[in-house]
Amino acid sequence: MACLTAVLALIGIYLPFLAVLTSLVFTIPIIIVTIRRGVLTGVLSILTAGLLVFALYEPLRGFMLLLQYGGLSVFYGYAFAKELNAAFTLGIGAVIGAISLLLTFYVGFIVTGISDLAMFEQMKASVGPSIEMLKQLGYFNNSGVNEEAFRQFIISAIDNALILIPAVFVLYGMMVAIINHIISQKVLRKMGIHVQPLPPFTEWRLPWWTIYGFILGYGFNLLGNFLGNDLWIKIGYNISSIYGIIFLVLGLSLVLFLQKKFLPGRMYRTLIFIFLVFFYPLISWVMMIIGIVDLLFNYRSRIRGN
Repeated sequence: MACLTAVLALIGIYLPFLAVLTSLVFTIPIIIVTIRRGVLTGVLSILTAGLLVFALYEPLRGFMLLLQYGGLSVFYGYAFAKELNAAFTLGIGAVIGAISLLLTFYVGFIVTGISDLAMFEQMKASVGPSIEMLKQLGYFNNSGVNEEAFRQFIISAIDNALILIPAVFVLYGMMVAIINHIISQKVLRKMGIHVQPLPPFTEWRLPWWTIYGFILGYGFNLLGNFLGNDLWIKIGYNISSIYGIIFLVLGLSLVLFLQKKFLPGRMYRTLIFIFLVFFYPLISWVMMIIGIVDLLFNYRSRIRGN
């Protein structure tokens, strides 16, 4: 299993177009080892896989492999073996995924001396030449777009992306935890290994009291603007952004529940996704509001009761 893990890692390295696919199944061999042989064997297996990548490709990539996926693989194997609650497992998995990514970036900076944040400064430096090129092509004359307003818009977008890096780490951890949980669950069931399943997507919801986190983020934003404290504004912006994505997912879950209940059929579900893709700015706000309202009133229980 350790060799299989190393092979999957090397496939992702040497064939970059398969990297996304291999990253989705990379944790499964270590999870299986941990379930069958215990945590110690799982840890030894991920270390062995790291050493193989270390020897066959490069030391840094092997070490990064351990940091990014080792903790999640071993924890999921332990949680599945103990049949821990699926929601609890997913929550801890999201935390491990976010911390693992943070450690990977930090170690990469320590070893290479190159900060990934420098990319944002490079993007800012390229704004001027890009605008000059557009000016020579006559873009601002033909489109009626103001040059200085366009410049400020691009710089503001880069600054906002930089501010949201903590939220990106958290959302990445959540995404990795969910995808790996779902795929592992399906593979392990095929092998006859029982895993506490996640509820169907149409049943996804959070306890009502999680709304306080959103209120806290909004409060940080208001207070930061009132006191002129940039740090508080950034904290509030990150918390609000994380909750915005969560409420979007919960709102979509409720909409699909209602569609399944009252308008069954693949055609209606396809229409919902088409509207979400082509009218995302508007529909996403609607979905977020639906997610917030459902968090407080739990419409699924009310519909079932009726």
